Amino acid sequence: MRLIDFFDQAAAAHPESRAFVDPTVTYTYAAMRSFSQRLAVAMLEHGLTDGGRVAVYSPNSATAFGCVLASVRAGGVWVPINIRNVVEQNAEFMSLCECEWLFYHSSCRESVESLQTQVPTLRHLICIDQSDGMSPGIEEILAGTEGRVPAELQHDPHRMVTMFGSGGTTGRSKAVRWDNLTWETLVAQATPNMRPTPPAGAPVHLCVAPMTHAAGVIAIMILPLAPTNVIPEGTDPLSIMRAISEHRVTHLYLPPTVLYALLAHPRVREFDYSSLTHFIIGAAPVAPDKLAEAVAVFGPCMCQYYGQAEAPMVAMFLSPSDVTEAVQNPLHRQRLLSCGRPNSLTRAAIMDDDGRLLPTGSRGELVLEGNLVAPCYFRNPQATAAAHHNGWLRTGDVAHIDAD
Repeated sequence: MRLIDFFDQAAAAHPESRAFVDPTVTYTYAAMRSFSQRLAVAMLEHGLTDGGRVAVYSPNSATAFGCVLASVRAGGVWVPINIRNVVEQNAEFMSLCECEWLFYHSSCRESVESLQTQVPTLRHLICIDQSDGMSPGIEEILAGTEGRVPAELQHDPHRMVTMFGSGGTTGRSKAVRWDNLTWETLVAQATPNMRPTPPAGAPVHLCVAPMTHAAGVIAIMILPLAPTNVIPEGTDPLSIMRAISEHRVTHLYLPPTVLYALLAHPRVREFDYSSLTHFIIGAAPVAPDKLAEAVAVFGPCMCQYYGQAEAPMVAMFLSPSDVTEAVQNPLHRQRLLSCGRPNSLTRAAIMDDDGRLLPTGSRGELVLEGNLVAPCYFRNPQATAAAHHNGWLRTGDVAHIDAD
């Protein structure tokens, strides 16, 4: 499957369902499919090259996500850029990826002016919310595309469709190549884990984390469930709690630090969280006592994913039932320290410094194998070789696997 196929299948099955909702606009699946098709046509007519890198630089918005879909539909490569990073860090990564296109929100214009001077490969800048005088707006380049669709891309499981940054906190960021097979494996592993439990209806995913990273990955990985992706007006704890209740949210991702802020809020127990089926924690270990408290506050919905850019997000899964059982059973309380069980299409093992696999219970480096593991780093064969040993991805994390 191509990445875009997951969206198109959801659109074919649920054309009138809401796909993306933000404070300014709502797209149904049919409307978003049409928008992404038209924008893909416009990008090709304005010179998008096959495999051309396309950065999206914006706060969370429905239109920004449409730019991602259009880019991969047209044969481009999505380069997620976090607006919370300093401009120099983003410029360095965009230069590494050789970005040619940049979709940006007008609120980022000052940073974009700096990026334009620091990224020599940039050729096309498009403002997603207006024509700001510096660059054309999306509506301008969509002129004449009504009802048009781009030519179908041939399916190639090894076609690169995304470049994610890795290693930026400990050194110069590397660009991890995700191909269609990476995404296909991610979706195939995540979908069974993420099905809402009865009596919940269709998934409602609250996009709090940046859509250029975790929230965007989740929006794609649960596409077979045709979720409604809601972008709240605010991302402070009170806004998040209100949005869960107001939109009857079923799925939500937060890092532990934001979970702690919710739990510490004086009004945390005033809202209705009964719609939640999957409150996902990731990106860092979560304190067991806080995870237990979260079950008491938000219900039996707490779960945890483990992954990294080189094996995205779903390598391990600690399910809501595993978390709830560990909270309720003192004999299993230590499982709240776990990042979960290996997911269905990923092998996990423990390796020593000499590359030997170790028996159950041994501490060593966690290593992963399977199609979830991204193929390589972009133009960095030395880093690619260093990260792998006999087919295993070396995660750099110390772990052990117990008998269960």
